[in-house]
Order: sequence, then structure tokens, then C-alpha cells
Amino acid sequence: MGKVIPINGLWIEVKVECYSGYKADESPRRVFIRERPLEVTRIVDRWYDLHGNYYKVELESRGIYLLKQELKRDKWFARPLWLSP
Repeated sequence: MGKVIPINGLWIEVKVECYSGYKADESPRRVFIRERPLEVTRIVDRWYDLHGNYYKVELESRGIYLLKQELKRDKWFARPLWLSP
């Protein structure tokens, strides 16, 4: 991934395409940030709670993002954690 820049980004609403196998929206495959499609190249971590699903992902040459799926509203949000220059 090369040099990365740590940032403290804000949550932005995004569209996410997911793989649905054992359950719906099992894992994110593509994220649309400002309508630009970015492939998920690696899922670094994932965790679940009553209100949502969370994924720390690497997006094709863009860095590490935190994805949040709000279950009640069925909406996705992204927040950059590390960006590649």
C-alpha cells in the first residue's frame, strides 16, 4: 500500500454493493464514494452490534476506511482512517 496518511475523517453516506451468501449483505465488495466505484481489496476487520455492522476495509489504492451499515435505516456510511497519497 505504500506510504499512508492518518486522518480523522467524518462519516459520509455511501452506496455499497455486497456479497450475499449465508446472509444478506454478508460482506462489502464495492463502495461508491461520490458515485465513484471503489473495489474492496481487503477486509481488515469486522464487528457487529445491535444497531449496525462495521467493516474496516482497504479500498483499491485509496487507503483504509471504516464502513458502517445502520440496520434500522438500511443505510451505509464511510469514514476514512488512512489515505494513500
